[in-house]
Amino acid sequence: PGTLPADLPPLGPDDVRGPIQPTQVHIPDGLDWASFAVWLSALLHARGEDLVRVKGVVRTPAGRLLLQTVRKVVQSPEILPDQGDARSDNVIVFIGRGYRPEDISRSMQRFLDLPLPLPV
Repeated sequence: PGTLPADLPPLGPDDVRGPIQPTQVHIPDGLDWASFAVWLSALLHARGEDLVRVKGVVRTPAGRLLLQTVRKVVQSPEILPDQGDARSDNVIVFIGRGYRPEDISRSMQRFLDLPLPLPV
């Protein structure tokens, strides 16, 4: 209380990463989870400063898995109860900047050797 907010400088012309935007990626059934984990880890390692948040619910053989990251930090996966509504299952949202939305899907497709194109 009583503290003034810090003045933030405007983004200069040197910041070419663009605005922060969401990108949805649909995960196909029967995904190889070991390969997916390696891809996501590599993506976060390479682009973790640009990927502000990753979040989704994915159906796995163990049940519905909540997947969450903040920058390069991955939260321990959590198994969720089955709620009967699968509309948001197998969708991961990437929130970040400095990439085109289709780059995320294409990267996953190529790394995991998935058929092209995946719906975005």
